Amino acid sequence: MNLNTLRKEIEDIDKLIIECLAKRENISTKIGEIKREMGIQIYDSEREKNLNSYYHELSLKFNLDPEFILKIFKLIIKKSRNVQLKN
Repeated sequence: MNLNTLRKEIEDIDKLIIECLAKRENISTKIGEIKREMGIQIYDSEREKNLNSYYHELSLKFNLDPEFILKIFKLIIKKSRNVQLKN
């Protein structure tokens, strides 16, 4: 493999990540709608605690730095929460 081939692979992976984030945002919008219909708070500290444990376990499973992964998902969850609040 050469440098350009590897860079193209990275770009393809980045595209997949962005597509997944867009899909996640759409789902978050639907979740926000359901929460409003049910009268449920947007922020659920217990859910986020469970997700953080899940992300920590996954990071270890895939040999990634848990702190790094938790930082990424903290941003993703914050965005999801904001999406749920706006719609």
